[in-house]
This record gives sequence, structure tokens and C-alpha cells, in this order.
Amino acid sequence: MHMHRTFAYICVLMLLALAVPPAPAVRAEAALPLAVRVTQAGIVVISDTTLARAGWALPLLRDRVLLTRRGQPLPLTDTGSGFAFIGLPSESRWTNATVYWLNIAATPALRGMLPTRLPTPLVWGPDLRYERHQATARGDSWWAGELRGGLTISALLTLPDAITTGTPLQLHLRAALARSGHAVTVAADGQPIGTVTWADPPTGAQVVTRTLSLPAHAAGPLRIDLALATGGDTILVDDLTLPTVFPPAGAISFPTPAPAVPLPGDLASAGLLIITHAAFRSALDPLIAAHARLGQRAAVVDVQAAYDAFSFGERDPEAIRSLIRQTHPTAVLLVGLGTTALRQDAPVRPTFIPPYLIRSMQDGEMACDTCYVRLNAADPTAQPLPDIPIGRFPVTTPAEAQTVVAKTVAHLTARPVGAWQSQALFLADNDYQADGTPDPAGSFVTTAETGIATLPRGMRATRFYYAPDRPPAGPYDNDVGVLRCRLFRAIDGGSKYDTHCAPNPPGSETSAALLVYVGHGSPWQWGYTEPNAPTSYLWYLYDADARTNGDRLPILLTMTCLSGDFANPVLQTTDERLLLWPTGGVVASLSSSGEGVNSGHARLLRGVLERLYARAGDRTLGAAHLAGLRALQGGNPELAFAFSVLGDPLVVAPFVPVASVNLPMIVR
Repeated sequence: MHMHRTFAYICVLMLLALAVPPAPAVRAEAALPLAVRVTQAGIVVISDTTLARAGWALPLLRDRVLLTRRGQPLPLTDTGSGFAFIGLPSESRWTNATVYWLNIAATPALRGMLPTRLPTPLVWGPDLRYERHQATARGDSWWAGELRGGLTISALLTLPDAITTGTPLQLHLRAALARSGHAVTVAADGQPIGTVTWADPPTGAQVVTRTLSLPAHAAGPLRIDLALATGGDTILVDDLTLPTVFPPAGAISFPTPAPAVPLPGDLASAGLLIITHAAFRSALDPLIAAHARLGQRAAVVDVQAAYDAFSFGERDPEAIRSLIRQTHPTAVLLVGLGTTALRQDAPVRPTFIPPYLIRSMQDGEMACDTCYVRLNAADPTAQPLPDIPIGRFPVTTPAEAQTVVAKTVAHLTARPVGAWQSQALFLADNDYQADGTPDPAGSFVTTAETGIATLPRGMRATRFYYAPDRPPAGPYDNDVGVLRCRLFRAIDGGSKYDTHCAPNPPGSETSAALLVYVGHGSPWQWGYTEPNAPTSYLWYLYDADARTNGDRLPILLTMTCLSGDFANPVLQTTDERLLLWPTGGVVASLSSSGEGVNSGHARLLRGVLERLYARAGDRTLGAAHLAGLRALQGGNPELAFAFSVLGDPLVVAPFVPVASVNLPMIVR
């Protein structure tokens, strides 16, 4: 049972007391603004002792103690030995935590008596199913369940009191595909109570509210069963609500109040603005020092300071965008993973820095880190291009942060010398489908060749092109095992388990400055070969775990779909794992969190490589990313929002021209 939806027509019954004259004694400045985070409904009690431990001086000006949420005063109850109020979880799509603030006001503050019932109805609506192409009434994509075929959804609500016949039950539902004739049957404890029906408007499917009457029921568990009444339909369940049933107000536990996190005072002159979760701050000092040695001042901000300054302490991506807009850095680095599971207390992959989630016609909900740096429009999706580069370290532990920092610092300041700095590896998917017809996406080999043609003179490109329809020759391989073996040998020499090709000659140099993949993809693999083949991919997630290329780290460009979808709440993506792998992998990647088209990838790749290997000017990956987006020239707008940098946006592709000089031979 979840009690998290607050309805506008439910009033909180609180008695306001007359103000009492202020008592002499303590100065208002003695109190720090304290944040109290609440994730479940109930009575929050804060003792005077707790306030003293948090830094408040006793005795207090008790009538001046002020409770606010998002800047609005709320009634507070003085218990004599502390204070109490009704806390409710957040309705935001970005968090389930509401932040209440305690402070000392200049005048007597609002007071009220605690109600015996919570000002929120009884709701069943767990976040169990993610469907990126459908939006709930709250605006996210997490649903309580899905009805299809013979599937039944059972919801268990615990009634605090007996209900009478006619108690309303509200159902919030949405069809996966717009049509007429939707019908869902509803039963209470196995007894049918009715069928709800609806037809979608011409504008498309949307969340609908339908109401049925419940029979009388004693206090305790009530099971509601939902099933489809028509075939060929799919219905998503947002929640079930009893709008006239209010649970009793009981005490809840909450974290100890914490003071506001201040913004640093020296942000104006920062070149690189690093926004981090506090868990990773200690790992960043070597990176800050490395940028300082290169003449780039980096400033660090705790993300909670951004929330405290711009969104009243509550998680909100707009607070991060406001901070960047006021700071005017030349580049931004976000340190911490963020996923779509933003309202769940214990998701598989936690959120430290949230993704900026947007919706597109093609991709549905997707992560758009560049939306943080589209600063000249109220809605970042209305601005075609970002203003400055941005990157992200998608780390979840201090150890991961230390790994990525160490790899980045080595790449910035102490890259190993060698011919690898002039080497590029291009991997391309098959141009033909299994039936021999051309892939409707177009030629991936042509896109790869477009990128190779952009490389500067002296840059050597090695091609790995999968072509099961033609005999092996030159860059083409019709055996995916041989192709993978050759690729691994080129990256780091491979391993003893790579037996489909000959080992490298002794003393051969491996790795590359650039690794490019062009083709079909998913978050966990590149390419899709034959389903029944021993290996049905060109690369998969855990291939990263065998990489031993050390500090010879390439920049990775994945011209495919979803390879950089870091906001996935279940598993790492391929690009993340390569970035986080401690004994090799890549130093940074440019990849997509959404879907894409090959023709757009070709333009993007050409624009990126022209800037990454320019003769002069800013050759950082962040600058190359922006150049690639400009090269889209307004086409394929989803690509302009889906592609992001995983890694430091200020890394630069190493390049040592390989040249030869012909001298005349003089014979005497």
C-alpha cells in the first residue's frame, strides 16, 4: 500500500491559534535553516534535543520557529519539548522525498493542531513497470502494472476502517495504443463490481480516470482484481485510489535534520564546473589538480547545494540548470549515475545526479544531459543546440569514481608514447539482412568510410567489417568469431581464449586513440548476427571485462542506438562498462541514450571527427560533440538531444602524425 498522491480537494483540518507575544532571549541568527526529508506520510516529531544537536541554540523563541515547504509557510505544532507536523511524500516525478525547512522567523509563525487523519487518500500505485513510450499522470514512465492477454493484476489495499456500500474506487488507466472500445473488468475480493470502458480521442491515448462503487467491507485487506474484457488490447495501470478513505496519522521516522549546503563563493571564474554527489567528492582532487596543470580552473559544487539554492532542497534537474546558467562555466562535468528510477527508495542502480529526462516522438522518455547546458530557453527542448560542452562520470561507488578519475588524469597528463596514438579502429555491422536484402538503415560500411575519410593524414585506420554474405578479404569477415578475435588483438592483444585468429607477432603494439562502432545496437550489445550462431553479436557488455589496454585508452564513438543509455535502472550499458573498467577500456565515449538513424549518424560522425582532429582550435571531445550536433544541420532532431559524453568533456584525442621523409641518395 502506498499513500503518496495528495488531491487538491482534500483539505487539512488544522486549527490556527492566536499569536502569543514574543518571549525575550535568543537572537534569530542563532538558528540554522534545517532540512527535514520525508518519504512517507505521517507525523514528524522533532525534539528540542534534536534541534540542539543540529546546531540550534536553546532556549528557543518558540513562537518564531517556522515550517516551510518550497517557500510556503505551513502549520507547526509546539509540543512543549519539540515540534511536530504532518509530513507527506513528494508528488514530483524527480523524487519521492519532500523537504521541509525549519527556521526562525522575524515574526510569530503559523501554528496548528495535528489532525487524527492523514490529509491524503488511500492509494495503490507501486512503480513496478517501466514503459518509456507512455507517460503517467505524474509525467514519468513508471506504472503499477500492465494488462494484456489473460493477465490479471491484483492490488492489495489495507483499509484502516470499515467502508460502506458506494465508497468510490478510482482507476487511472492508459492504453498502450490509441483506439476505441477499451474495457477492463474489476472485482473486489473475487466478486465482480463492474466494467470500465473508454475510447481514446483523436489526439491519442492519455491517462483516463474511471470510477466504480465498492461494496461494504470491513477494515483490513481488500483485494482488487483487474482484467481485460476485450482482446487485442494492452492497458497500463497508473494507480487505484480510494479518495474518501484517509489513514490514521501515526508517527514516522525520518533522517536527522541537516543544515542547508552552501554554494562555494568562488564559482564565477571556473572554467570546468564539476557538479558531484558528496559521496564522490574526495575522489576528485587528482582531476582538479590535473586540469590546473593544464591551465583550466575546475570548481566543485555539491549537487545538494544546487537543490538548496534553486529548488528548496528537493531534487530537481532545473536546479542544476539554474546553477550552470548563473555560473557561466566553459564546460560541465556531472559526477554520479542517474537513472529513471527516481522515486524508488532502493532501485537496482541508484541516482546520485539525475538524468534530465525529456520525451520525443521516436524515443519516448530519454536522458538528455545536454539539456542541462541549453541555457537560453525556458524549455531546453526548444533550443536546438547546447551552449557549452557537458560530460558525466556514471559512477555509483567511490571506487568507481577513483577508477575513472585515474584513467582521465593519466590520459590528460601522462599518456604512454607510441604509435597507438595514431591508430583508429572502425567496427561496422552487416549491410544486409538475413534474407540478403539491403538493410533499410542504409550502409554502415559507407558511414564508417565517411568517418575514415575525415581523419587527418598520418592517422592509420584498421577496419573490422562484418559481411556474412561475402568471402573474407581485406576489411571484411564473414565469421563473427574471427572478426571479434582480430578486434581484441588490435585493442590489447586479446587473450588465450581468443582462438579464432593468430596471436599478434611478439613486440606488436596494440590499442588505439579512437574506437568507432557503426551499426545496430542496444544498451548491452553491438550488432545482431544470426540468432542461432554461437556468438550472436559483434560486441557485448562483458567483453569489457577482458580488456587490458591499461593507459592506452581510446575515445569511443558509438554511432548506434542506446549504447550510452546510462539512465537504464537495471544494468550498465556497454559504454559505461568500458569507461568504468579499471585495467583498460576507454577514457570517454560519445554515445546515444535513444534511438537513431544511420544517415544522421554519418553526418554526426563526420562533424565530430573534423573537430576532434582539427589542426587548430578546441580539440576536446566536448567541442567535437557540439561540432557534430551542428553538422546535423537541423535533420534528425532526436540525435541532437540523445547523444551525450560519458567521461570528462575536456579530454583530447592523442595524435602523433606518422610521416616519412624521402632523401635523395648520393652515389660517389
